[in-house]
Amino acid sequence: MKKSAFVFGLAFTLAACGGGEEEYDEPTEAVIPDAGEGIAADDSDPDDSADAPDEPANPAPEQAAIDGKTIPVRFHGVWDVPGPTGCNGASDGVLEIKAQSLQFWESTGTVTGVTPAKNGGVDVATEMAGEGEEWTATHNLLLKGSSLMLATDGGTAYERTRCP
Repeated sequence: MKKSAFVFGLAFTLAACGGGEEEYDEPTEAVIPDAGEGIAADDSDPDDSADAPDEPANPAPEQAAIDGKTIPVRFHGVWDVPGPTGCNGASDGVLEIKAQSLQFWESTGTVTGVTPAKNGGVDVATEMAGEGEEWTATHNLLLKGSSLMLATDGGTAYERTRCP
């Protein structure tokens, strides 16, 4: 519990440090760390016995709700690149997420599977179609504050903001 409180407190503190509005000419890039990377806190108690059994790992409630077939509701909605062209119809970075589909500017992905991701988000397997082509892709969706981080096939994650 101490570790969860520390991580939540750290995330809240970092989120509070954000400044005013920033303008972006291009999507913001971010690398999403694998599980086990990042800040670690030693919340062990020196009085704990080394022979004590480990407690079973319980998934976060949002991870437990993944049914393997649909994208969780927390990701649903219209998302676009941050900045002046986002969410006003002038951007080709718009993405609409529904339970069974990802609708990009010029392509659509039909969900074939949804699994918990190591980074705390979800991996969405899709059959894609657009501009006369068909392919498969896996999209990692991760909520970071009020933003959506989207990485496709293990590539760089790009930020999108939720549109009203």
